[in-house]
Amino acid sequence: MPVEEGKKAPAFTLQDSTGHKVSLKDYAGQNVVLEALRQQP
Repeated sequence: MPVEEGKKAPAFTLQDSTGHKVSLKDYAGQNVVLEALRQQP
């Protein structure tokens, strides 16, 4: 899902690399950089 620069990102929750759930709202008011990695089969 593309996000335009300067626009708010949609709310979402993902698992981090250790399996913990992390929500975008957990970082409200902070700069966030997301990196998407492909999982190896």
